[in-house]
Amino acid sequence: MGRNIKKEESALVFVVNHMHFGGCQKIVYELIHNLDYKGNIYLISNKGFYSDKLQEKENVIFIDRFFFSYKKMFLEIFKISKSYKKIVLHTHNRKDIFLKFALRSKDTHIHTFHSAYLDKNYLYKIIKPQKAISISKTVQDYLLKYNIESKLIYNGIDVKSTDYYTNNKYNKNKLRLLFVGRLSKEKGILHLLESLRKTETNIGQIELEIKGDGNLLKEAKKIAKSITNCSITFAGYQQKPWEGINNYDLMVIPSLFEGFCLVAVEAASLGIPVVGSDIKALREVLNFLPDNCFFNPSDYNSIISSIEYALANRESLKTLIHEQQLAEKFSTKEMTKQYLNEYKKYIQR
Repeated sequence: MGRNIKKEESALVFVVNHMHFGGCQKIVYELIHNLDYKGNIYLISNKGFYSDKLQEKENVIFIDRFFFSYKKMFLEIFKISKSYKKIVLHTHNRKDIFLKFALRSKDTHIHTFHSAYLDKNYLYKIIKPQKAISISKTVQDYLLKYNIESKLIYNGIDVKSTDYYTNNKYNKNKLRLLFVGRLSKEKGILHLLESLRKTETNIGQIELEIKGDGNLLKEAKKIAKSITNCSITFAGYQQKPWEGINNYDLMVIPSLFEGFCLVAVEAASLGIPVVGSDIKALREVLNFLPDNCFFNPSDYNSIISSIEYALANRESLKTLIHEQQLAEKFSTKEMTKQYLNEYKKYIQR
């Protein structure tokens, strides 16, 4: 990255905690990769899968923040800002909002809020971004509690339609479940496993494949060993989780909270039936699904009831999802266009 650095009047500076696997990191990658912006683009983050994918971008200058304290980060951004007439600093993590103080008055700070957090964010009562972006109406409403007005730009997906709708074949004696996501507390993986362990069903044979990794992997595997009525496979993180989508009957999303939930929209756009937690973000992006597809993640019977409902109504759910055109509603192209319009307000090229 940065093999052909030119002196420009303006620059974009993206700051994120890391560029390994994650929804936020994927969105930052899509923005940098697809932006029709010829000036210099700085990416300050820890290295990871998505930063490696940006190697071919000639105008991207990567700065590894692994060796940076916050003081050094502050000084680095101040140094970058002095090299241009104007810069736009785009941050994505809560603590990085402080970096706005490294900017001059003619520079601009944009912060994208990627989630509606469960904890109380007293930080937002003290410090607010110059320009705030929300990735859903759920996050937008949440920020208003802190008197932060924001522009809504939905996250974009780049999933092409598949043959799932017409070609998926069901086995009446087997239910094939899929979970895609980090194995972390907020994603609710332990709730799903406990529901399978503690709740009786009339489904018959159940197979669950878990595509993801995280700090709860060891605990999740321990619970899985005690589940006798379900075959569970831990597949680890998958760069292409939707390959072989026709091998599954149902996607389960037991998240405790989400700001948008990329995997929900991606899965539904492919045509696979989805059931998920009854939380605002999932209700927003999957608002076409009937109430029975949403469950209380803390109520194990509720989880199983939604799975049984989807199993009994899978053909009608497939038809309903197929009619939504989600890949158009939540497109990467539209997301990138809206962000570029925001950048152009502050940087004239």
